[in-house]
Amino acid sequence: MTPPKASPVLFTDIDGVYNSDSYYRKLPPKTYLGVRPDPEHFDPRAVSLLNKVVEATGCRVVVTSNWRLHHTRATLNKFLAHAGWQGTLYGVTPDLSRGWFEHGPRHEEIKAWLRTEAKRGVPVSRWVALDDKPIQELGESLVLTTKEDGLTEAKAQEVIARLSGVVGKLCSSYPTG
Repeated sequence: MTPPKASPVLFTDIDGVYNSDSYYRKLPPKTYLGVRPDPEHFDPRAVSLLNKVVEATGCRVVVTSNWRLHHTRATLNKFLAHAGWQGTLYGVTPDLSRGWFEHGPRHEEIKAWLRTEAKRGVPVSRWVALDDKPIQELGESLVLTTKEDGLTEAKAQEVIARLSGVVGKLCSSYPTG
């Protein structure tokens, strides 16, 4: 049996990446307590940039957002598809929460996911985390977006460059132990 080919992975948040304050300001107000239906949380412009990243790099997309704790991967795929997503989410990071209000550290959840994939014999060539939170422990593997703008063309190009090996470090340089 041929071992699986190593491929890049994009770990991604949702809020502040595929939605943003500037996107929400463009939407008409809702009448029910100001809550928007979940599919409208996804900005088609930002999702089209996700499609561009996947097309350019062949990366697998893994959700790190707390949305993964409240929605199945299939539901998240539907929400993204509503905004133009053309792919399928590969997975979600494990939940290392320490209680209802204390979510697990995102960098630890990414390390746990990488360890699991390594044990399964599924190699990762490179990886990037896309998030609007400045998670220092991710170092150069983090591409930082903003809550105001979400995923922009410039940030998508940075992700493509890093996942393609133009800039950044190999995932093996990130300690997973």
